Formats: sequence, structure tokens, C-alpha cells
Amino acid sequence: MNNIVQHNTACSEGGGIAVEFSSSRIEGNTVQNNTQFGCSGGPGGGGIAIGGAGQAQIIGNVIANNTWPSGDGGGISMNAAGTPTIKNNIITGNTATGVSPAAQGGGISMSNDSDALIIQNLIYNNSAGQGGGVYFGVPFGARGPILVNNTIVGNFGGSQGSAVYANGFDNQVQFFNNVLSGASGQNAVYCDATYVQQPPTFTNNDAFSSNGTGLAGTCASQAGQNGNISADPQLVNVATGDFHLQTTSPAIDAGTNVAPNLPQTDFAGNPRILDGNNDCVSTVDLGSYELVRAADASFFYQRAHFPESSDWHLQRRPAGHADQHGHYLFPVLEYRDHGRLFSSQQLLRGWRPGRHFLCLQRHIHSRCDGHSPGDAYGKRVGRHYREESQC
Repeated sequence: MNNIVQHNTACSEGGGIAVEFSSSRIEGNTVQNNTQFGCSGGPGGGGIAIGGAGQAQIIGNVIANNTWPSGDGGGISMNAAGTPTIKNNIITGNTATGVSPAAQGGGISMSNDSDALIIQNLIYNNSAGQGGGVYFGVPFGARGPILVNNTIVGNFGGSQGSAVYANGFDNQVQFFNNVLSGASGQNAVYCDATYVQQPPTFTNNDAFSSNGTGLAGTCASQAGQNGNISADPQLVNVATGDFHLQTTSPAIDAGTNVAPNLPQTDFAGNPRILDGNNDCVSTVDLGSYELVRAADASFFYQRAHFPESSDWHLQRRPAGHADQHGHYLFPVLEYRDHGRLFSSQQLLRGWRPGRHFLCLQRHIHSRCDGHSPGDAYGKRVGRHYREESQC
């Protein structure tokens, strides 16, 4: 951990680090500005090369500005690599080039039996002839990679597959909850039909390219199916490397909570899974970041109806803190009933900025039309429920 691996060269693979037939864990390092020298071709991997059956773990590294000038995998290459895990890495500015008809996998390349888990990485500004972000070629009988909650944007991959290029017997490959954004005028994901006509499985992804196509080749049939969308993900600032979701992003709450290997926290360490669109249903966001809305206790009372008493009195209290589920806690309510002062001492859960519902407890009974205060997300406004909105 905490190593800087830079300005190194290698002949055939792994300009920075080579992992062979190993289950090594490479975590928390910076691997940058490494390249090939003295040879041509080879398995590649300007930053890191993984070869031979194993379970290597590449976690939480910055893999940046590496090159492989005569082959594949500018950032990471995997060749018959077994079942490695590539998780929570920043993979940026890497280049694969120098091969005809095209070098493959500017950020990541996978070939032969490399059944990798690619989980929650930021893969951006990489380049290759095919698959500027990610390239994989799956041999017959292999599963191929599983990609979950990655943000793959701003990569350059020739005319096809600027985010991902899929090749080989790839019909067992799976994509869940990814943001796959192609360069303008290029398709984001291209699935080659040379070996099989059946596409990989895409579930709840956003594949988008301005002036281009989100899903092309055999995977075009997945567009609009199984929760997949093709819309500008509205990232905060791609130019400065801020890939958080804006509050209006269509990627908010657009994922599936049952994706395999779904992390409990996002790339920034914030909890997955939150209710980002205030519909009182917690659903995972697409991409590497979960939207976390800031607490705002500035609200007004929109409407209420209490026909049995004429002197209910409500008083706002200061905001509390968020619990482990991301719910904001407010000991907010006081009221008077026929001159007697009552307080709701129970912390009321379920508040979200925007639209939120609190439960008013009459005579300090911990029930509201049969629901406990903790259940008062409320579809109902009436004698015992109160709807409140942000100012």
C-alpha cells in the first residue's frame, strides 16, 4: 500500500507491475507513467499485467498515464488471468496503440480465460483502437467478466466501442448498474458478432453517446430492455474529473439492488443503497457514486386536517443527524390539545429533502392510523399524517 510505481519499463508485459499465477492483493498504490521498452507485442499492460490462473485483487489504486506502444491494455491487461477482482480503482489517461488493425483496451483489456469482477471503478480518458475504456475477448466455454456499478466515460475507441468493446463468445458476460458514456459521435458499447449472435446481458445500465449510439452490434437488442436507458447521465463535471451525479440525473435510483457483488458503500465511501429521488423507496444509483442529498431542515407546513381538535400546535425543532441508514432524525413536534402541552419525543424517521412525511402523535400514543412513527413515509395526509415540503 501507498507505493508510487512510476517511470518503469518492461519487455513484454507489466510496465509497472506484473502478477503471474498469483492471488496477490495490490491495494492503495499509484501506478503511473510506465511503458514498454526493448521489445514489441506481448500480453501488454502498461500499468499492471495479470497472467496465469489466480485470484489477484487490484483494489483502490490510481492507474494513470501508462502506455503500451505495441499491444493491448494501456492501464491493465489480463491474459488467462483466472478470476481477478478489479475494484474501486481510478483508471485514467492510459493508452494502447501500435497494433493493426487496432490495439485493444486503453483502460483494461481481457483475453483468454479472464473471468474478472470489474466493480465500481472510474475509467475515463483512456484510448485504444477498440474499447477505449474496456475491451474483452471471451474464449469458448468461459464466463467472461461481470461489470457492476462502474463509471466508464470520456474514453476514445476509434469508431466502435469507445467505452466498451465486447468480443468472442461473450453471451455470458453481465453488466449491472453501469454508466457507459461514449465519446461524441462514437457508440458507447459495441458487441462484435463474429463468434456469437447472442449479446451479453445488460441489466439497469445507462449506455449513452451524444451524436452516437449507446448500444451497438449484437447488444443493440438490449437497449430499452431490463431497465437499461440511454440518456445523458448528467455528471457534475467530467472535464475536472467530478463524476458524481447531479440531482437531476436519470441515473439516480435507476439500478437494481440485486446486482451480484454490489458494494455496501460507493466510491466515496458513502452508503449504498439510498432513496435519491424522494419516492420513499431506496434504490441503488447507476455508476460509481450514490447521490447523497444534504440535509436541509428549512421547510414549511403545507397542509393538515385535524377535525377532532381545534388547538393542535406544532413547533419545528433543529435538525438532528443521519442514522446508519441515511435517514435524518428530527425530534420536531410539539402540540397542544385543549390547553395541555404534549411533545413527540420519538425520533421520526424517513425525512428526505424535497418531499417528506412526519407522523403527529396525539396523546403521545405511538400509533398513527395503525402505523408506527417509523413507518410514516406516508402516502396519506389526514388527521394523523402531515405532509411537509422544502422551502
